[in-house]
Amino acid sequence: SNVLLYAFRKLGWVRFTDDVALIPRDCMDARTGFPTAKMFRRVAPLSAAYMVYMLLSMASVRGVSLPMYTTLRRTTAAFTMGAEYVLAGTTQSVPVYRAVGLMVLGAFVAGAHDLEFS
Repeated sequence: SNVLLYAFRKLGWVRFTDDVALIPRDCMDARTGFPTAKMFRRVAPLSAAYMVYMLLSMASVRGVSLPMYTTLRRTTAAFTMGAEYVLAGTTQSVPVYRAVGLMVLGAFVAGAHDLEFS
């Protein structure tokens, strides 16, 4: 997927914001351009949270059927949008809300035959 994103960027089909300006100068080595130990310490909690998320995702597959797991996992975008609104006060555009709603509705339609969570 990284190669595909790189190709799309080179073709001008996608653009990324210049997030480098948001990185504090003391977190990047000016000589090499690589992140410093301070940057790794700042990013470590996020990495740890993602690892816990992955481990819990793998463990949850044992608890429910695959269709129900997929259905529940597709609701992640809606919960993330809700958490962003509550914690940061950010809102999305109407087309984004419609797309997420359609995705959640489709997931529930696809998993409707397994409503007993078995």
